[in-house]
Amino acid sequence: MKKQIALLFAAAAFFMVSCHSNGGGDGYTLKMRLNKGDKFSQAMTMDMDMNMTVMGMQKDMKMKMDIGTDFEVLDSTAAGKELKITYNKMAMHMDMGMPNTAMMDSMMNKSSSAIVGKSVVVTFSGNKVTDVKGFEEVMAANSSDSSTRQMMTKMFSKDNFNSMFGMMFGLYPNKPVKEGESWSTVNNMDISGMNMGVNTKYTLLSVKDNIAEIAVDGTVDSKGTMKQGAVNMDMDMKGTQKGKLNVKVTDGYLQTGSYDMDITADMNVMGQKMPMKMKATYTLKGN
Repeated sequence: MKKQIALLFAAAAFFMVSCHSNGGGDGYTLKMRLNKGDKFSQAMTMDMDMNMTVMGMQKDMKMKMDIGTDFEVLDSTAAGKELKITYNKMAMHMDMGMPNTAMMDSMMNKSSSAIVGKSVVVTFSGNKVTDVKGFEEVMAANSSDSSTRQMMTKMFSKDNFNSMFGMMFGLYPNKPVKEGESWSTVNNMDISGMNMGVNTKYTLLSVKDNIAEIAVDGTVDSKGTMKQGAVNMDMDMKGTQKGKLNVKVTDGYLQTGSYDMDITADMNVMGQKMPMKMKATYTLKGN
């Protein structure tokens, strides 16, 4: 009898440990499914405060962006993935403490509205965008002025897609991970010709109800030159990027997330030094 009771206790203990095991002992495989025919979407809100010193004077700027994107997997092979990307929302607001803020907002939103409803086909190999198709049709369908066309050209470039969706497609580990395990990636963002590298450490905090909670801890340390027309601006940027993302384990698609970016930069334009501080909060929601 005592032996039977001991066996029951042992079985119960084994059951409790099994219920809390990390993916059967081998860890969880976190990967975007991207099966042909899959459709998903992502909404991103950015709130940014920026402070700049120009010729000894402090200038403050606030900026908000709301961007919605729909994705459809057109093809999925070992060689790469083809995704149709359509912007369903693009709204911007900027406040530079100047009286013409409403006019500036109107111009920005007029330019961005030309993108809403338009689609391009993007090819991924690994976690990198290797090709963007359909951009010419988007441009031909819009009788845009030169400034709008210039903005759209940058928005639909390979570099910009890698910048915008770098975290979304690059956060996944290359092997199964257990709760508490970490992995690292490097995401390169193109900012007006300057390459900004973000080194990010991800940690699987927990898995509950098929949702993986992942901590984001990134560092920014970049030097380079940004180009604005004929003007070159030397930049030295340092900062952090911290937050959490929630990913569905069964298909790898993002559910919710938020992270804060805090950057200090020294900018030099034609011999004029302009220190800059930027704080931004990003909120993400997937469907």
